Amino acid sequence: MKKISDEVYYLDENQFSVSREDITKLKEIALSNKSGKARLCTHSTTEDTIHEMFIVHTRDTLVKPHKHTNKVESFHILEGTILLTIYSDLGEIQKQVELSSIDSTGTLYYKIEKNTFHTIEIFSDVAVFKETTQGPFQNSNSIFATWNS
Repeated sequence: MKKISDEVYYLDENQFSVSREDITKLKEIALSNKSGKARLCTHSTTEDTIHEMFIVHTRDTLVKPHKHTNKVESFHILEGTILLTIYSDLGEIQKQVELSSIDSTGTLYYKIEKNTFHTIEIFSDVAVFKETTQGPFQNSNSIFATWNS
């Protein structure tokens, strides 16, 4: 893995697969980070049109409610349990879905449409999930909720 920051890694240029060892290393990184997060990007650059990331969040990870103005994103849970909350533009809870791996009773995949406020809360010590979304990445396309400040 090629380190971009304490939280962000990319596959080495000749690496085309993600192993259990890669996920174990990613979990170790997340557990050692103050933010409780780490991600392994399988796309080559932030300019790619498809972004696929293996993400680890620990129980203490905070994800502020936000929406993406121009893209859909999906979560596929590999390990752990996450509560996904969908909000109206006014901050009213519209839906909550427990996401968990295939060997559990929760939902293992969820797609979030563009312009949908959402957040996740980690219920397990560590959660591992694959997120897929459209690129290129631009901070300006993410809007954080003001009603949660």
